[in-house]
Amino acid sequence: MPQKRPSGESADILLSLPIELKDRMVNAIAWTLPYTGIGHQQRFIRKAIADLCDRLEDEFNAGKEFDPVATAAE
Repeated sequence: MPQKRPSGESADILLSLPIELKDRMVNAIAWTLPYTGIGHQQRFIRKAIADLCDRLEDEFNAGKEFDPVATAAE
């Protein structure tokens, strides 16, 4: 049975999407599974987040991860 969570630490989030965007995701997963190997919505979303973070880090932070944001408790 495949792992439900990625290895290492993880954090749960609640994500609401417009129905149109959810439908686009479901269709993209179904039609591209043979090419991407991505068959689950969670994996698709994780990949999308990682890809966008990579792009923004390349564009705005010389390809490095952004520093953590300070919180009120710090």
